[in-house]
Amino acid sequence: MKKLPDLLLWLAVGGCLTLTSCKKRMPSDVIPPDRMEDILYDYHLAQAVGTEFNGEERYKRELLTDYVFEKHHITEAQFDSSMVWYTRNMEKLDDIYQNLSKRYEDANKNLATLYQERKQQTTVSGDTVSLWQGKKMYVLTPAALTNRLTFNLTADTTYHQLDRFTWEMDVLRPDSLPINLYAGLTLSYRNDSTQAVMRTVTRNGRLVLNIKADTLQLRSIQGFIYLSDSVKSALRPVVLGNVSLTRIHPTSVELKHLEAMRRKAAEKADSIAQSTTDTLNSKKEKQPETPDTTSVTKTPQRLSPAELRRQQQRQR
Repeated sequence: MKKLPDLLLWLAVGGCLTLTSCKKRMPSDVIPPDRMEDILYDYHLAQAVGTEFNGEERYKRELLTDYVFEKHHITEAQFDSSMVWYTRNMEKLDDIYQNLSKRYEDANKNLATLYQERKQQTTVSGDTVSLWQGKKMYVLTPAALTNRLTFNLTADTTYHQLDRFTWEMDVLRPDSLPINLYAGLTLSYRNDSTQAVMRTVTRNGRLVLNIKADTLQLRSIQGFIYLSDSVKSALRPVVLGNVSLTRIHPTSVELKHLEAMRRKAAEKADSIAQSTTDTLNSKKEKQPETPDTTSVTKTPQRLSPAELRRQQQRQR
């Protein structure tokens, strides 16, 4: 009976060792769950953006993935080895993806609310037409061939005087580095004059370029986005999302105001022309008649020989 306490002690120690061995410890080289959640959030966003690129632009997918690793200061090997551990410990991975699902859901709600607000703002303004013919998402890098976005649209008879144009997009660089982004929207008219608006973007957010056409005949609409980056060795992409270009025709109030201004200008021009004509006529009526001072030169009569001799004798 004396050996019973020793037996119980060994059973307790054995049980503790069994529990400890069943609970797997996370290796030191595995990325912790909270940090892994942030990495996977950006990683899946990059993968979603990458689906926009096919063919010759397929390399941009790798640029986006490399950028995620660079942002979180890890290598692809560290990411892969950590994912291997998490797939063997599904309870940890499940917790991470439950949190990710909540984060993506909140982000989608915010985007949906923002979209409805913008839709209401544009529909109440009048006749709104979408002019954008390109993709909804672009990735710009400091590389020479991928550092800009441009477009050029030729105006036709559907464009009106006083049309308003809005070019807008979401600008995203998922890191703390500043953005050197330059944007411009230009209207060109038939008389070779131009009208432009410029913006400089230094941080994430919504970029909106608004411009209102003049009363001249429009020829074309041009726009550009240019990414300037002093760090040429590090390809840090900037994502342009939800790109759109809309045209809003002027309202009836604006057209009536324009017509009233034209009528006043025409009346003023007629008044000036009539006043000038009246002044000229008045001066013409008051001007006195000038007498004809042209002297008449009489042609001398020709003398006969007898009269010429008598005149010479009188002179003597």
